[in-house]
Amino acid sequence: YIIPLTIASLVLLTFMSCKSTKLPASNPIPESPTAFVGDWQGTLNIYQSGNIVEAIPMLMEIKRMDSLTLLWRTTYSGDSTDITKDYLLRTSDAESGQYEIDEQNGINLQASFSGATLSSIYAVMGRLITVSHTLIGDELHFKIDVTMEKSSIVTGDTIIAQDTIPEVTIYPVVLSQIAILKKVTP
Repeated sequence: YIIPLTIASLVLLTFMSCKSTKLPASNPIPESPTAFVGDWQGTLNIYQSGNIVEAIPMLMEIKRMDSLTLLWRTTYSGDSTDITKDYLLRTSDAESGQYEIDEQNGINLQASFSGATLSSIYAVMGRLITVSHTLIGDELHFKIDVTMEKSSIVTGDTIIAQDTIPEVTIYPVVLSQIAILKKVTP
């Protein structure tokens, strides 16, 4: 059986064939989310249709609770009130980069850590949500993308020159929340 070469598979093959390179010692890749410990501050920009529809001051406080748990407190500052959410990030399997986000309300999300990024993908109320926290130098890049499960687009699912092209389902992003946070305390 021959696997058809699509753009996605070509990209994957390209990355797999690249030799690994070491980053300079000044920017080592963190081995776990404990590298995020500290207080981070910035502005959360909410984008819809490519435009900023709202900008909200944001503070993210990440503290070690014990050897397996981080407190992940996020405060959004509104015009009249602040909204603070406390999450617990628990280590499930550090060796394979698996963590659990406990929202402390009966919701526990699976998260993965690799390459300085903690990421999770989940569905709620007909929306697919992708969340990432990436440490880049002295900045913590936070991003949420929201797509609608029912607004998917299907492409592929055809035969071209005797190659069977698989069906690919696309979920257009309808809303993004992006913040570049600066460390304010270690």
